[in-house]
Amino acid sequence: MTAAWLVLSVPDGERSYGGNDGYDDAPSRYYSWDSTVPHAGDMNPNDYIALWDKKTLLRISRIARIVRGSTVRTVYSCPQCNKASFKPRTTMTPRFRCSTKNCKAEFDIPVGMQKEVTTL
Repeated sequence: MTAAWLVLSVPDGERSYGGNDGYDDAPSRYYSWDSTVPHAGDMNPNDYIALWDKKTLLRISRIARIVRGSTVRTVYSCPQCNKASFKPRTTMTPRFRCSTKNCKAEFDIPVGMQKEVTTL
């Protein structure tokens, strides 16, 4: 059965999620993700994707193929609760604030960890 997915592509300067360094998307040519993304393995060739940038629908496309690989990525987490639910702040210090309900820690440097991931 063919599925449809809403996927997000945000340029580096506009990212609000602090858990990784982003992806190398080129929205007019391809979309990249890895095994850390929810439902990463559920997308299949012939599924449809609607690609947006948090403001605008960039394009709707059909997945022609999925190229699988592996790499080591740096993933980041809150130094207090070890969750990746934190965002950078632009006008306040410390630079980051954890969004986890029971944490809310504030910090300048997240914990970085190398993790092997499947690229898609």
